[in-house]
Amino acid sequence: YGKEKTVPSSLITYVRKAYQFTEAEEERDEIEKDIWTLENLDIAYKKNPIKNVQTLNFTAIIQDDLREETKKAVYEHLHHEAIATIIKELTAIRRLSKYLKETYPHIHSAEELNRELLEEYLTYLATEAEGVNNYRMDLTRLRGVLETIGKLYGYPHLEILFLASDLPRQVQPKLKSYSDSELIRFNAALAELDEQMERLMVIHQMLGTRISRFTLIPLDNYKTTKPVSRKVSGFSLFIILPFYYLTFSNGNVTLHFPLMCILLVVNFP
Repeated sequence: YGKEKTVPSSLITYVRKAYQFTEAEEERDEIEKDIWTLENLDIAYKKNPIKNVQTLNFTAIIQDDLREETKKAVYEHLHHEAIATIIKELTAIRRLSKYLKETYPHIHSAEELNRELLEEYLTYLATEAEGVNNYRMDLTRLRGVLETIGKLYGYPHLEILFLASDLPRQVQPKLKSYSDSELIRFNAALAELDEQMERLMVIHQMLGTRISRFTLIPLDNYKTTKPVSRKVSGFSLFIILPFYYLTFSNGNVTLHFPLMCILLVVNFP
């Protein structure tokens, strides 16, 4: 993923494995441990095809009762949620656990949570908390875990702890394409580019900003000056699609089309 990371040396890794080999085998059930090895669970969870997640770590949940309650909720969610969603839920619970330790050290269980405390926590997330990349998603994951805990342990107040107004409305992206005057200036500057870049930007205009018109072109209009071998039973249409990115300014969201593109191949019979 292009990120730097620090790993122990091969010698340290070897010594750790030797030490683990000499340890007595733990007889506890996997869900009773604070670190779960997913392969040892008796359920078929939804694996992440991109990032190989092998363990779930509950040790950062400080309160013992809240940790055990979270384990049962996560075990239930593993039956129908993707592992990436589970990780986000654990992140939300760990953040709440840290807040409880600093602000309400006498609270040890989710049963002790109430609306007043939640409102203070919401204010904390919006004003002081660090590392909250998506406020709405963080609250959604937290609500899901707490509601499941409420159902499993018979804490009915957890199921009505959140109000609909607690979750901010999802910002809808504002789509933006080039105007005709922008295209005139854009095309005038293409002469200064490399030939391959010129071709790329022409396709970018056709597919990125005028795709509705491009899709109306009949397939019969795609012609070639070179003879096609009779052995070929179809043809391939190479499509370059741009990556999109969002910018936020004064509450408005704008969708942009950068130069980086991906190439798709569509085969027609």
